[in-house]
Amino acid sequence: MEKGINLERVKDYLKENLCSLVFEVIDPVNDSHIIKYTERDVILLDCVKNTINFEKLDYDSLLKL
Repeated sequence: MEKGINLERVKDYLKENLCSLVFEVIDPVNDSHIIKYTERDVILLDCVKNTINFEKLDYDSLLKL
């Protein structure tokens, strides 16, 4: 568990709902960015369903996830 996140629950959710998570990876040391960051971080951007037609979680559901 990191940053208060239960990774096993997240994995189970993704498996049960056939979804993938999309992240912004911030790494100022190995991957400079137009916005200057001082620390590494990972930011959840979205949850996309693994289907042929594009579908994603609505904002409220993403917040709950």
